[in-house]
Amino acid sequence: YNDIYYFDETPAYGITKVIGLKLEDNPQAINFNAKGYLGASYGYKQIYVSQNDLYLCDSNYIYDKNGYGVTLTISQFALDLVKADVKYVAAGIVDGMMLNQFSMDYYKGYLRVATTDVGASWKVDKDGYIEWDTYERRAINHLYVLETNTRTQTFKLIGHLSEGLGKPDETIKSVRFLGDTAYIVTFLNTDPLYIIDLSDPANPVITDDIELPGFDVYQHPFGDSFVLGLGY
Repeated sequence: YNDIYYFDETPAYGITKVIGLKLEDNPQAINFNAKGYLGASYGYKQIYVSQNDLYLCDSNYIYDKNGYGVTLTISQFALDLVKADVKYVAAGIVDGMMLNQFSMDYYKGYLRVATTDVGASWKVDKDGYIEWDTYERRAINHLYVLETNTRTQTFKLIGHLSEGLGKPDETIKSVRFLGDTAYIVTFLNTDPLYIIDLSDPANPVITDDIELPGFDVYQHPFGDSFVLGLGY
């Protein structure tokens, strides 16, 4: 039990085990290190790995009597390739949930993550029942630029973009980070592809958008100035 941890404000519906295996020529000499982290169940987790760190992302549905929303718990672990171990570095919470591992990227000291906060709000009557005529659904897309603060073991918010990122009720369908640029596709009935300048991490800016029928679920770099989109 001493090797099981949890994160504040993160509901625990499952446990993730982070295991490092030290491979040896002699099978009898193989050993491992393992720790457990309480959080979301399997279907609500995403993992992003850079050359030095592993980022574990838990999507959390948060409910109260007047609505619900989604948050994302991001935890960072440094990889020790010599000892086949991981060391906890930091954790933080942002609004929304990640689509997949392409929604996160580490570049020049900054962690960039694109999320969609899907939720709803309503009023309740004096007996505690939902007044359905007040029910309002929402879908808000976010792009966060974060920096690790090792002293406080948290993430510092460097930049944030939400306004203009998707039309009403559109959710993120694909993301591609390429250096100082992000390409984000949102969808409801048409497919806006947003091109975002991240050269100033504190001030992400939408520089262009393209509308196409359908939507891309994957974007792949194609040469120096093209992105190949695959979708429906």
